[in-house]
Amino acid sequence: MKINFYKYRVLFYLQFFAFVILNAQDQHSLFETIPADLFSGVKPLKFGNILCTSRGTVLVTYSMGLSEIDKMQIEVTLTTSTLTDEKGNKMYLGKNSNIFKDQYESRVGIKLICEGPDKIIYVVSNNNNIGIIYYQLGKAIGFPPFNFLGEDGKQKTITTIWIDGEGTLFIGTNTDTIYTVANATKIFKLNTQDQKILPFMPGLDKDSNFVVTQGARTINKFSLGPGIIAYSFAQDSEDARIMLIGTNNGLYGYDKQTGQSINYFKDEKNGAVTITNLETNKLGSVIWFSTLEKGMARYNIFTKSIRFFEYPKKITGDTVKFPVNTFSRKSMNEFFVAIDDSLPAVFNTETGKYSFINDTIFSKMPNRTKDIKADALGNLYISKGGSFYWSKTWMQKNAQAFKTDSSLYGPFITDIMLGGIRYNSKEGFFERDELLKEINLKYDENKIEIYYSCRGILPDSLIFAWKMDNYSNDWIVSPYSVFGEGTNMISFDNLKPGKYIFRVKAKNASHDWLGKRIELVINIANPYWQTWWFWASVITGLSLLIFFIVKLRVNTVRKQERIKAEHEKELLQMEAKALRSQMNPHFIYNCMNSIKSLIQLKDEDKSIRYLTTFSKLIRTLFQNSDKRLISLYDEIETCRLYVQLEAMRLNYKLTYEFNIDPNLDLKSVMVPALIIQPFIENAIWHGIVPKGEGNITITVKGNSDVVICEVDDDGIGREMSKLNKPVTPVIHESRGVHLSQARLNLGNLLNEMNATIETKDKYNDGVAAGTL
Repeated sequence: MKINFYKYRVLFYLQFFAFVILNAQDQHSLFETIPADLFSGVKPLKFGNILCTSRGTVLVTYSMGLSEIDKMQIEVTLTTSTLTDEKGNKMYLGKNSNIFKDQYESRVGIKLICEGPDKIIYVVSNNNNIGIIYYQLGKAIGFPPFNFLGEDGKQKTITTIWIDGEGTLFIGTNTDTIYTVANATKIFKLNTQDQKILPFMPGLDKDSNFVVTQGARTINKFSLGPGIIAYSFAQDSEDARIMLIGTNNGLYGYDKQTGQSINYFKDEKNGAVTITNLETNKLGSVIWFSTLEKGMARYNIFTKSIRFFEYPKKITGDTVKFPVNTFSRKSMNEFFVAIDDSLPAVFNTETGKYSFINDTIFSKMPNRTKDIKADALGNLYISKGGSFYWSKTWMQKNAQAFKTDSSLYGPFITDIMLGGIRYNSKEGFFERDELLKEINLKYDENKIEIYYSCRGILPDSLIFAWKMDNYSNDWIVSPYSVFGEGTNMISFDNLKPGKYIFRVKAKNASHDWLGKRIELVINIANPYWQTWWFWASVITGLSLLIFFIVKLRVNTVRKQERIKAEHEKELLQMEAKALRSQMNPHFIYNCMNSIKSLIQLKDEDKSIRYLTTFSKLIRTLFQNSDKRLISLYDEIETCRLYVQLEAMRLNYKLTYEFNIDPNLDLKSVMVPALIIQPFIENAIWHGIVPKGEGNITITVKGNSDVVICEVDDDGIGREMSKLNKPVTPVIHESRGVHLSQARLNLGNLLNEMNATIETKDKYNDGVAAGTL
């Protein structure tokens, strides 16, 4: 099936009821309305969005389609026939839902409407199907030049539509995808006869669904991020490339050329708000928007700050919202506001106050305002509680009632920034900036930017002057910035602690200064280290710290002294044990027997040498018996006498050798007394005596840091010694080596030494060859 869309009147011929409502008005009301039971028995009337068109008419969406207001004549249309082609045959509209089916079969009505260039209007039905109106030819709804389906081929819930100045259609959905159709308003093209024709053709696809079968426009898409849903669009007033997008997560800017986006509320604690409508001022420094959570709001691009304006209401429950469905411009400093849970209102952008529009006729329907608009002639239209109201006289009769109070004329503070952070974001701040009389700051909050503006004087002739007591005593004149209120500011860096009074005055260039002025007291506290309580705390803290340190030190010293005393006592006991161990009765008895034997053999020379060496050894031992540390020289001499004596006892079957490093100053090295002798005794009696004969070498070497004493024997080794121990001639059990280890450990603790013992077994072809 082919349809000639150029024969427009044939395709969209309708039978309708037209109603001109003249007297549906409360006796004391300024508004007129359509009776709620107008189509009783057909379908309840529910009005929604309002569009003031470029033709001077007003279109209103409602539950069965569109109504039109032209020269205050209200026409509500109800379709009663079916759609036919140019031959008069009933058209088959396919299986799936589409804009034609919604109008002529389902009659589900329209929920969204917007206008673009060339008087092209797009609408969205309650079934989320998109239609188009060529408004220069009439108000009938036709099929759009594209097929709008989601990625999965299923219809998506459309949240908003908007057309920019270039004719690009933007479609927001309940997913995080935004769809665009370029040149969506360029519907016609010229043929060879310079006639306007439609370059696309609707028809049925292979599944018998009504779609654009030829020349369908391309649908592109982009996303602001997971879960980010678009609810409103607006054009940046300074840069045509940038569009503003209101979402369920705050305000975004989107570059249509690069596809890059930015979340303006990224660093704001109140960023997660749903923005329902947007508007920028001429210089683009301030963006006004409405939200479903916090009422009207203002975003300052220069200061990157948000200001929310909540309207008065009875607060019940923990979660309180201030939903605004949309707003529209009333005057230079006023908006009409459609509040979802209240009456419509007028919002003053300078005072931040809401003035509710209360009329007797409004009491008949719930206070749920969907939309509010005023046309160029001063007629006011309101969609509230599903009803539609309009007035030709309200704007005129209430012009003075909503006029800004002249007492407010003059300069006022718009923002205060502390080191780049907005002052009203401080915890516990509940006032508006302009009402502030005094602020108290910490010592490090000394970088201040104060933004200001003025009411009652046109910007072109506005002049400011400011001064600050204790900073600048003379008035400094500053003309109004042509870049908007976002650049009317004074910046103070590194203010010292103290009290300052900031003052601003304003005037018209040709008049005197206005009487109303700004006076803001700024108190900057001293840093904590300059306060009396800080120094009192420091002195108290230091006193307590010193007390505890001294007490801890005393306790530590006492404990160390106790431990040292215990170690010294234990060391003395070990030294006594060691001395007794070395000077055991068996050794002395054996020596005396040896002397006796030599005397009996009348070997006087040998007896004298033996007795002389024995006496020297005894004298040396007794001389060192009361000393904990002796020089290494004395220790070696004691060991030399001991080895001589033992060699004589063994009839010189024991040979020995002392190798002393001549570079070592043995007298300057202090060691525990009798620390080496037990190792020599072990080497003789457990290594060499069981073998029958042998050699022992005592070596002393090292440097100024480390001294190594080696006792090297060529005896039977430790393993064989353990096996032969029962037959060893030495009757006593030597514990000298174990005592030496214990004495060294105590010496390390008491004298901060690092003495160690290491024993090595020597082997020759796997056979024990002695001990080192």
